[in-house]
Amino acid sequence: SAKENVSLTNSNISANTAANIQANNTVSLNATKVNVTNGAVNIAGDKGVVLSNGTNITANTANLYSANGSVVATGSNVTADVVNVTAKENISLTNSNISGSKEVVINATNGTVNANATTIDSANGSVNITGNQGVNLNNGTNIVADKDVNVDSPNGSVNVTGTNISANGTVNLTAKEKVTVDNSNISGNQGININATNGTVNVNVSNMNSSNGSINITGNQGVNLNNGTNIVADKDVNVDSPNGSVNVTGTNISANGTVNLTAKENVTVDNSNISGNQGININATNGTVNVNASNMNSSNGSINITGNQGVNLNNGTNITAEKDVNVDSLNGSVNVTGTNISANGTINLTAKENLTVVNSNISGNQGVNMYSNNTRVENSTVISLTGTVNISGNSSVSIVNSTTDAGDRSYIVSPNGTVDVHNSNVTAKDGNYISGKVDVNLTDSIFKDDRIIRIDTGDTFEDYNNIYIAPHVIKPGDLDNVRLDMDYSDWLEDEGQLYLDVATDKGRTYDSTIVASSDIKYMEQLGIYVASNNDHMNRYLAVRGLSLQTCAIIDPNSINDRRDITPEDKENLQKLCAFLNNHLRKKGKLPQVLPREVVPQSVLVAVDKSYGVQNTVSAHVHNEKKR
Repeated sequence: SAKENVSLTNSNISANTAANIQANNTVSLNATKVNVTNGAVNIAGDKGVVLSNGTNITANTANLYSANGSVVATGSNVTADVVNVTAKENISLTNSNISGSKEVVINATNGTVNANATTIDSANGSVNITGNQGVNLNNGTNIVADKDVNVDSPNGSVNVTGTNISANGTVNLTAKEKVTVDNSNISGNQGININATNGTVNVNVSNMNSSNGSINITGNQGVNLNNGTNIVADKDVNVDSPNGSVNVTGTNISANGTVNLTAKENVTVDNSNISGNQGININATNGTVNVNASNMNSSNGSINITGNQGVNLNNGTNITAEKDVNVDSLNGSVNVTGTNISANGTINLTAKENLTVVNSNISGNQGVNMYSNNTRVENSTVISLTGTVNISGNSSVSIVNSTTDAGDRSYIVSPNGTVDVHNSNVTAKDGNYISGKVDVNLTDSIFKDDRIIRIDTGDTFEDYNNIYIAPHVIKPGDLDNVRLDMDYSDWLEDEGQLYLDVATDKGRTYDSTIVASSDIKYMEQLGIYVASNNDHMNRYLAVRGLSLQTCAIIDPNSINDRRDITPEDKENLQKLCAFLNNHLRKKGKLPQVLPREVVPQSVLVAVDKSYGVQNTVSAHVHNEKKR
């Protein structure tokens, strides 16, 4: 030890139990060897410690310490069971090897840690690097640990450039400000955690892999995963920005578990590939999700995309899920352009404002549901092989130059607006239901179920398995030369019977049918009362938790056990269910008309109110030309 400085050059120091080199100012070792067989080497310089080229330190424990200065190691080797490098100011390691078989601890308590072309390893333990004001791991640096690697800057940033970090345990990179990973490889067998607690995370041209764990990337103010980045996890990949945006560009993300991208602001996925075996969840909790020319795949799960202010799926995007695909905007619009969406389950596209599907293919094996205020499908295909296709817009539905195909029934509905179907093919195995409160405009389109190809026009009517409901329908041509079958009593019993002998449209002759509205009170003198599919009846049953189908198969006496309905409702429902039970037993199907005596009074009042404006019948024409 010395009062001021200690400087050793080309020296050899050997001891059995301990070697202590101390100075009140600076300790400098140049091309010097210090070896302690069974003890510790303690090198302490109050103002600084400098290890220069060719210096080698070997011991059970190696402590390099500067209470008020910096520690600098250049071209040096430090080998021990435990290595501690501590400085109040900065720690700089260049072209050096720091090896602690049980543990390596590097701590700049009030400064920065800089490692350049240096190897830091722990064969049986962890590597811990802390720089209060920052940590910079630069080109050619390698960090290896049997357990964990922890890199932390409580008040600064962590920058990892041209560096390889590998741990059999977990790799943790944490900074108050930014975390930047550039042109580096990070492998954490049990997991990788990257966290910028008050800043952003930026990853460029880097690889991250966790063979048995999850990868978690959190940037409080934002996360940017840029070109050439590959992220692979055996479990989950979680990318989160609690107060910023997440941008994924030219990046591949793969997880055997779930991939979760979450941001308070926006989530943008551009020219990237995302694969989550158990599912993919993308959520912009207060912003918009934008996906451009990207692929998303979940081989065993569902894909959920939510943008509070909007979702835009743009050209070249492909989304495939084994289960469901859900795309939702709670307060905005959903735009699907030049995109393919496929699911073995159900596809749900939902928006508070507008839903637009253009130049896209939507295929949900178990069903496709589209809901918004204004829904538009243009130059697109919407298919469900075994389920229903539901296209609904509260104020409007527009289907133009498109094809819809349902293995079950298709529903095209605007509860408070207009339905427009133009130059489109609408196919459903179990029939099409089209409803528009204001108007239904069907032009240059083909509606087809598994038995009949036809163009349907008219006011409110039902026939075969196709149901169309609208106060006004624009017809492709006026009908004339109509001869009616006036035996009204069997209209609703003989499904499929022709009620028009002939109807001519612009000189062309068609086989035709005519049926009555499901919403009118039928002429009682002819034995017809109220259709069983009457909207008022359906609503009456629905608010009481029933339908015609359930009412036909339950025990009427079980109605008495219901505590949520009035005694009057119990009496009405018992009569109705008893009638439906009896009809089902005798004829094997539900009746299409109901006698007055089993119809609840409130339903009769509603039907009578509608009678004055809807006591009409409507023509239904299909395009099978008579031969």
